[in-house]
Amino acid sequence: MFSKLKRRLVLLYGITSSLIISIIIIGVYLINHKQAGEQSQILFQKNVEQISERLRTEDVINNSWLVKM
Repeated sequence: MFSKLKRRLVLLYGITSSLIISIIIIGVYLINHKQAGEQSQILFQKNVEQISERLRTEDVINNSWLVKM
């Protein structure tokens, strides 16, 4: 009787632990993915601002500078 109860409790513990760890991993992945997207958007906006500022100040844009951007 106790061995059967022990097996059930171990199985329940294993399932709940796996579920909790899976939820945490998925949550961390989603947060990381969202932050990476936001950082990519910010970087793109900064690059566009730098290019537009360069266009305002100069008539010609150097190709090597543009490639770096």
